[in-house]
Amino acid sequence: MDSRKYTRGKYLRASDIDGELKLTIKSCGEELVGEERKLVTSFEEIDQDLSLNKKNNETITEEFSYETESWIGKKIILFKTTTNFQGKTVPAIRVRIDKEDNLPF
Repeated sequence: MDSRKYTRGKYLRASDIDGELKLTIKSCGEELVGEERKLVTSFEEIDQDLSLNKKNNETITEEFSYETESWIGKKIILFKTTTNFQGKTVPAIRVRIDKEDNLPF
């Protein structure tokens, strides 16, 4: 049994991801995350949501549209990487678009 399921929060963290997660967007909306309003996506396959940073928001928007309603039902892949934040290398989640699963027909 994976003990992490008992310590996971509402929002995905890089430490929650092993390899890649292929997920279907269920909804997208604005939420208060900490003290900041963020765009948050939820998924059909998991209970945790993803608070979108600028980079991940741009990746999804460039592929699907600025209108978040058009994201629903689309498949994305989440993977763990690192990024520079305040002068330190830290774990991060990045989004990649699953182009094969998002074909129009």
